[in-house]
Amino acid sequence: MNAALQCLSHATPLTRHFLSGKFKQDLNKSNPLGTGGKLAMAYETVLKDLWMKVGIRSTSPNALKRAISQFAPRFAGFLQHDAQEFLAYLLDGLHEDVNRIRKAPYVEMPDVDGRQDMAAAGALAWDAHKRRNDSLVMDSFYGQFKSTCVCPQCNRVSVSFDAFNHVSLEIPQEQTAIVSLSVFVVRACNPAQQQVGSRPTRYAIHVRRSNPISEVIRELSKLTGIPRTRLHLSECQDREIVRLVQEQEMVSSLNQTNLLIAYEAESLDDGPGVTPSFHAVLRHKVVAPKDHLQQSDRTANDPFIGFPLLVSWPMNWTCRQVWEYLWHVVEDKVDEAYRDQYKEAMEFRLHNGKGKGVAVFPDLMGPQQDGTLSKRTSILPRQSDEGFLSFVGNAAVEEFLFIHVEWTDLAEGKSGQDATNGALDEDRFVAWSSHSSWQEFSAKRRAAQSNKGGVSLDQCFDTFVKPERLDERNMWYCSNCKEHVRAMKTMELWRLPNILVVHLKRFEFKNVLRRDKLETLVNFPLDGLDMGAHCGHPSSNYNQPRDDFVDDSVPAVYDLFAVVNHYGRMGFGHYTAFARNWDEQEISRDWQLFDDSTVRDVGQGDSVVSSAAYVLFYRRRIWS
Repeated sequence: MNAALQCLSHATPLTRHFLSGKFKQDLNKSNPLGTGGKLAMAYETVLKDLWMKVGIRSTSPNALKRAISQFAPRFAGFLQHDAQEFLAYLLDGLHEDVNRIRKAPYVEMPDVDGRQDMAAAGALAWDAHKRRNDSLVMDSFYGQFKSTCVCPQCNRVSVSFDAFNHVSLEIPQEQTAIVSLSVFVVRACNPAQQQVGSRPTRYAIHVRRSNPISEVIRELSKLTGIPRTRLHLSECQDREIVRLVQEQEMVSSLNQTNLLIAYEAESLDDGPGVTPSFHAVLRHKVVAPKDHLQQSDRTANDPFIGFPLLVSWPMNWTCRQVWEYLWHVVEDKVDEAYRDQYKEAMEFRLHNGKGKGVAVFPDLMGPQQDGTLSKRTSILPRQSDEGFLSFVGNAAVEEFLFIHVEWTDLAEGKSGQDATNGALDEDRFVAWSSHSSWQEFSAKRRAAQSNKGGVSLDQCFDTFVKPERLDERNMWYCSNCKEHVRAMKTMELWRLPNILVVHLKRFEFKNVLRRDKLETLVNFPLDGLDMGAHCGHPSSNYNQPRDDFVDDSVPAVYDLFAVVNHYGRMGFGHYTAFARNWDEQEISRDWQLFDDSTVRDVGQGDSVVSSAAYVLFYRRRIWS
């Protein structure tokens, strides 16, 4: 309690309001939600003892403690109480005691869904809240959350806006942190739209370990514009697809040593609008040049190169159409000047899942008997107008076809300049481009690695706004489905307060008898915390950037003025506080440490940032 009171007493506008006596004009003794003014009067006494009495070294807030314990018995007695819980109650109690609204009107909040103007909906919700709540505490400490719930069954979106007086942030830990996945996306080839090749693009996807893979697919779909049903996420290792990842699996089940590649292809499920298609896994390999009669004897020992590919095409295509399509998929792997030569020399060979060739195609170049083709080959004929299905129908017993893309290096066996002209460059087979999401993540990771360890406050805010699947104990009622469901919930900071109180959730619940304390260092700025990047966007289009929500005339830049520290374990620890003086025009550079009855100067804040920091108090440089 002492540490929380020291920090709150350094909230200059509120302290000035109480010390001047102006709060008495707003005392609301008839408010059933308040304490009849007793808490506000007791807080005034504490502030006068702290700031106006001369010659005393310490004071005991007995009157305040009695007022609180009378209306909140959990704070009675001499056991240590959580500073954040005490602070939240104190702010709510003070607000209700000085609430200028004497007769609060009934306000019905309309339902909000994702199709409405979020800026207008948020403003209406805040106006409705202000019609029942009006105080200097509200003006200084209260902001607004936006909460979005999405039903996993019918996709109904429900949005609500709620007032808050503090923000509780989860401290990312390895077992509960947001996982930043590196996912390569290979788009489907579409020669008709000049989309050829299969160069992957690297994306960064940030999801919780406890979320299902469907959330990874959803985020990828938003970033790429590819429908979810056409995205197939796979784990790859040693240049082959190890497995397709199912949407109901958890993110925590992913093998972190494997490469994640998402392929755009036709859906594997039969249904309306789905074109019956073959799905094939392609793997590149370089084979030695041989004459055609020996090509069927090529061994499986030639090494594979590059990324494996997953492609699909309609079942009614001819062999010629399939061959040309596969060529368009891989043609970007060689220099444009030599593509015709490579196209002439390369082959597509059909295999089964164990790597053995499947000879189902007619050998158009082989010997004939009685005018018929007597020999079969696993090489896809490039000139045949017969239906592809007519040859592989009985052999396609597996979910996927397996095709080896056999490249013959044009420079093989040559010397001098001829050995470099047109030579296969294996780097082209593993080349990729980076999406802006990956570039931004890489920049943040480099910045995090350059700091002094731990996690940053920005990372904590990033964790706060990430979507989270509700568990069985906190299900949400969907009015469409008429049942409680495990909705996907997203919290956002929608309206920022003038004084921002940040609670770092250091106590991790294990069971009813045990809460472990997290000693992770959180790096937070003393000056210049920019909250613009963490504040929600008023548009209902969530793909739009957030920057234009922040009014340039009122920057969302904050400076730290107080910190509650906690040492030890829950219930048996020790609280201290750091604080510095400020007003609306300027803030002191000098900090003081408050440790029970002891106060000492600590300079310009070199010791303020520590793993003991528990509650942070920021003031907005320019008040809104």
